[in-house]
Amino acid sequence: MNKSILFEILNKKTQTELLNLLDNAWETMSTNQRDTIFSGLMSKEQFSFPASADHTLKAVKAFQKCSLDGDYYAPFDINSRNYMDIPEETDAWFAKLDELFIESTKLIRQEEYQVALECFDILYELLVGIVDDEIIFADELGSWMFTGDEKAYFTAYIHAAAATCSDEDFVDKAIFALHEDSDRSCSLKLYSVIKSMASPVQMAMVDQQVKARKIKVA
Repeated sequence: MNKSILFEILNKKTQTELLNLLDNAWETMSTNQRDTIFSGLMSKEQFSFPASADHTLKAVKAFQKCSLDGDYYAPFDINSRNYMDIPEETDAWFAKLDELFIESTKLIRQEEYQVALECFDILYELLVGIVDDEIIFADELGSWMFTGDEKAYFTAYIHAAAATCSDEDFVDKAIFALHEDSDRSCSLKLYSVIKSMASPVQMAMVDQQVKARKIKVA
């Protein structure tokens, strides 16, 4: 295909025609191709669009149902040639997860804490369960495959918990976050995030649990 001629043709199209063409291109692209083309634009602009609490919660619950129903699970026979292959369904699952984490984070910024917290709880439950619940497939499957802004999402999660939860529930969510951070060699530095948001009583309870469970926090 001649690129120069193609772009001359495109230059004559109306905005509506170009958007229709772009829509068709989107549907044809793989998840990784979409990310390569559009992630730079989305990362800069998407937070200027507010989230809908009702729509986001419905989308999260629909994603949960599809995940648990096996809609994204695409196993194949692994051998020495294909063991590094990642199914398109697995890439699509992680992309949808990131999209929903972003929308849930927007809800925190809009101070819609209760709905946001419900969304986060569902999404983290799915992420933790990707192996045991056969939600997605890969040879070496794990949450390490998720490339979203985990520190931003955990920070928003802790913020929502601090704004809405009882002391006991806050501690439970904080300990969950610290366990996840410990698994990542404390790269997210969530202990400092929790300390900045917890009340003195909550932080004392967190420290007690950290000591009792011997959780690495730094």
